Amino acid sequence: MYKINGREGVVSGISFADDGSKKIAYNIHISEVVWFIFEEDLESTGKFANPDDYKPVDSVRVTVLPDGSGKIIEDD
Repeated sequence: MYKINGREGVVSGISFADDGSKKIAYNIHISEVVWFIFEEDLESTGKFANPDDYKPVDSVRVTVLPDGSGKIIEDD
C-alpha cells in the first residue's frame, strides 16, 4: 500500500517506460479513482492489501501517442 497526499491506496498496475529510461510508474487505486504515479513520488506504507479484496483483471500494453492519447499495442 502507498500513500498519496496522506491517503492510502493499493497498487492496481505497474507501467514501464518504453523509451529505454527504465522509469516505473504505478496505478494507485484510492476509492473510485486510479492515480498514475511515478515510483520516485511514492512512499511505501509497508502494508499489504488482502488479495481477496481485489478481483483479477486482464492487462493490455498501451503506448502514449504524441498528442497524449493512448493506443493499445499488440504483443511482440
